[in-house]
Amino acid sequence: MDIPAGGDARRLDGTYGAPGWIWLAGVATAVAATAAVGGLMLGARGHTVRTTYAPGAAFVLLGCLTVGGYAVAAPSVAEAEKAFADGDIQHARTTIDALVRRGTDVGDAEAVLDGIELRGVANAPNVATAVQRYRAYRWHTKKAKLAAKGHVRANAKLAIAAARKRSDARGLLGLAQALSGDWQSESNRARAEAVLVNVDTRVLNRDFRRAWEELQGVKLPVLQSDRAAREKTLKVAVDKQRRVALSKMHQGTTEARHVATTRAVELTKLQGTITGKTDEALIKRLTKQQTVLAGVLAKRKTAEARRAAAREAAEERRKAIAKRRAAAVQRRANRSSRSLLCRDGTLSPTCTCGGSRRGCCSHHGGVAGCAD
Repeated sequence: MDIPAGGDARRLDGTYGAPGWIWLAGVATAVAATAAVGGLMLGARGHTVRTTYAPGAAFVLLGCLTVGGYAVAAPSVAEAEKAFADGDIQHARTTIDALVRRGTDVGDAEAVLDGIELRGVANAPNVATAVQRYRAYRWHTKKAKLAAKGHVRANAKLAIAAARKRSDARGLLGLAQALSGDWQSESNRARAEAVLVNVDTRVLNRDFRRAWEELQGVKLPVLQSDRAAREKTLKVAVDKQRRVALSKMHQGTTEARHVATTRAVELTKLQGTITGKTDEALIKRLTKQQTVLAGVLAKRKTAEARRAAAREAAEERRKAIAKRRAAAVQRRANRSSRSLLCRDGTLSPTCTCGGSRRGCCSHHGGVAGCAD
């Protein structure tokens, strides 16, 4: 198991960051051991006992210091638990990883690690994050996993209640998607609550048909009382709007009466679906009136279309006449600006067809007409 150590000062290479004085003691021990061996070898040559065994005593002393210091610096479950209790999660993770690498107290170390993840799940900022942490981590003990799952369930219930209070259908659907699988009952609850919120919105918008259809999808036993309350509210709202539509069937324009009749037919049918008692006679009478009004509107629409076509044709004729008149005016203007043609075949340099002809072509045999 490799747990990132982050910025912790201890190393994870098996030495766990032994202090420098332990290393110095180890080096000194090695030197003393060499001296002791040398002393024993030289003892046969007449060296004193003190000279021979002093290095050996130093070797024993420094060895004890090295082993003891290394034991003091070694990681422990108690150290990890203390770091966890103090809120130093990074140090706790580092210590646990070192224990696992050493193969020392692995079970206890993993239990502490489960505790760290359990706290992370319990303190997650939202349900989606808690679910993500729960599913991403490999739990070592069943007890910790069940506890984490319980935390998610408790937080999910609170989140569902809060979203329901805010009438946040989108938030409820997001919770339902996140909880699907491991917390299926809570997921179903969130989805059903979202349906109830949508039903409330549709009733306010008088979209009664879709409200009724969506309400039929709420099957959870725990929400049957809520469903029954909304069915009652929907029934009252449908009957109220049906009565309003019936009262407007003989008021206003033909279009308004047709709209009111159509609405009355729709709501009367829906009321029969809700209550299980359909007034077929009323529906037949309303449908007949709806057909009559629709026929009147169709004839009116046809007549209006004919009038519009006639107006359009008249407008086209007016435009064509105006266009011909403009062309005639343009032709006359063009003819007036043309030069006069003299009898000898020359064009008058000063006289035009639209101007006075007095004195024109006097040296050219007179005026023959307008030039082409």
